[in-house]
Amino acid sequence: MIKVINSLKNSYKRIIIIFAAVVILAAFAGEAYKNRSWYTVYFENQPVAVTRVKPKKVYEAYGNAKAKLYSEGKGFSEDNIYIEETRTRDNSIEYMGETEIAEAIYTRLDDKEPILTGKTTQIFKYVNPYYVECEYVYDDTMYEDEMMMTQEEAPGTREVTVIETYYNGERHDRRMLETNVITEAVPREVHIGTIKRPEYILPVTDYILTSCFGPRWGTNHNGIDLAVPTGTDVMAAKDGLVIQAGWNGGYGISVYIDHGNGVITRYGHMSESLVSVGQAVKQGDVIGLSGSTGDSTGPHVHFEMREGDVAVDPSKYVSY
Repeated sequence: MIKVINSLKNSYKRIIIIFAAVVILAAFAGEAYKNRSWYTVYFENQPVAVTRVKPKKVYEAYGNAKAKLYSEGKGFSEDNIYIEETRTRDNSIEYMGETEIAEAIYTRLDDKEPILTGKTTQIFKYVNPYYVECEYVYDDTMYEDEMMMTQEEAPGTREVTVIETYYNGERHDRRMLETNVITEAVPREVHIGTIKRPEYILPVTDYILTSCFGPRWGTNHNGIDLAVPTGTDVMAAKDGLVIQAGWNGGYGISVYIDHGNGVITRYGHMSESLVSVGQAVKQGDVIGLSGSTGDSTGPHVHFEMREGDVAVDPSKYVSY
């Protein structure tokens, strides 16, 4: 008997819980239904439909209808369309779903008196400048860190023919039909070096080697002599710091450069020094002009390399 009573109590509890859940769900559903919005669609300030279709969809349908009419070559006077939100439905206005709204908009626009019937096309020709891409040339006569522009760019001219299509008095499409070159454009040309830069270079180019390192005239010649015309540019063999510049006894006008690690280069018999003591120079910088000053028998550059204070054969560092 007790078991039967407990069973009935549990059944009543379940019924009460289920009933309460149903009441709560019904209340939420009613509230949600009450909060759903209706939208009234107006054309030319006249209500033409009520719908639950969101305004974004209605405006998309309006845009699609215009695009379709354009593609069919039809012109039209545009309606003033706007949408008003309301919580209640006006039963005197026709209800429309998304498909009906789209069809109604297209039909209404298609039925209106067009401003311009069909389409028009116009062909234009004009001349304009044009440019071409820069051309890069890899040059095996230049060092890797060197770049030189060898040709400036210049614009060319060409005749361009375009066709424009108009619907309803507005340009709808523009396409290029052809281009004809009148004058060719000139590309900018840039040379990029590909040679790995040597650690040391000779101070001059286009020289004649007139004396090597070693014994000469009963004594030791501490460098090499490179014969070049007076006034030839003399270059620094490597980055460094100028430690002597100017008149220097038998060397005549000379320049000494300290390259660090105990290596010093000397440049003698120049006609002019173009650097000063304490000046930092880069490899290839012009440090003076060749000549025949000091103990010299003709215009040349005496090039000498020293490790510490000991003269060494320059062929250890450069090729000649």
